[in-house]
Amino acid sequence: MENKEYNTVEDFVFNKSFQEWVLNNDPYSTRFWLNWISYNPDKTPLVNYSRAIVDSLPVHKREASEDEINDQIEQIISSTNGQPVVLPGDLITPRPRKRVLTISRRNWIKIVAIFVFAVACTWYLVTKHSGYPDPYKSFASGYTNSLVEVFNDADTAEAISLVDGSRVWLESKSRLSYTSDLLPEKREVFLSGKARLSIRKDPARPFFVYTQSTIAKSTGAELEVEGLPDKKMMITARQGSVQVFKRRDIHEGGTPFSKVAGIVITPNQQLVYNEANNLTYKTLVTDPAVVAKNQVAISSSSAVALLTALQDRYSIPIIFDQEALSHCRLSTDINAMSFYGALDAICKPLRASYEVMDGNVLINAAGCK
Repeated sequence: MENKEYNTVEDFVFNKSFQEWVLNNDPYSTRFWLNWISYNPDKTPLVNYSRAIVDSLPVHKREASEDEINDQIEQIISSTNGQPVVLPGDLITPRPRKRVLTISRRNWIKIVAIFVFAVACTWYLVTKHSGYPDPYKSFASGYTNSLVEVFNDADTAEAISLVDGSRVWLESKSRLSYTSDLLPEKREVFLSGKARLSIRKDPARPFFVYTQSTIAKSTGAELEVEGLPDKKMMITARQGSVQVFKRRDIHEGGTPFSKVAGIVITPNQQLVYNEANNLTYKTLVTDPAVVAKNQVAISSSSAVALLTALQDRYSIPIIFDQEALSHCRLSTDINAMSFYGALDAICKPLRASYEVMDGNVLINAAGCK
């Protein structure tokens, strides 16, 4: 199955991973769908309705084959005739009854006091977080005499060479700030907008890319950093690994990097951070690029060998049951295929499906006899 949009009840209820989540509480599927819901809150009613349909399967039918389960679901959908389905208890959002409140004069004093207290708490929280030093000013203050700033007002990307040998391609309407000095312990730049960076490998001197809401750290990688609308940042790894931190985690109490668990992304993975709700979402790029150009046997290849080779070629973790697929053999040439094209070519003859979860690919397959 492709990494697709989910817009109808059928998209959910006939999805193998969705069924595994509802019926078996599968950990991989559960993680994926809870994460998906957090980034698609507007789809929650549709998810609830779809989950109720799958959850209404008779207990003795839940261990049936995929086709039999889908047949049962079709019957349930047909039997509802558009009528409401009872939702699972853990996802019900009860609607409170309306009632008229009468407030005595004595209680008005309490209400005013509570209101003042709430305003004071809000003021404290706002000033507490707005009290963080401005990330750009903090960065610039350390390089009073050596700060170089480049603003690209052209329509095409501008190539910039840094003193350590790293390169930056700064996109239009973006700004890059960096030092002209070669520092002994670290390398760092401040980015506003979008840029592609090729960081020269130097394990002794990590490279930091600061933005308003994130900090990316690497000792040698190719990555893209892009500011998105609605206070979102997207960091994509093309080569090597990148560790991403939330700025608020680093500034909270002056916490050092060594005490904060950053999120690591590897080639063809990307991380989206939404500062507004403090949520992160790790996924794959739309069109993964080849990392290692290995060749795979064209005929009589085992499914395990093909999936392993595909994983190595794109450096994308592919999770599957090796024992279940150990007897599956395919005559498929994946050398000229795209990543998703190769996945389809492998999964289709096996009647298997796949889902993208947290930057990994999970294969759902019954195996071969």
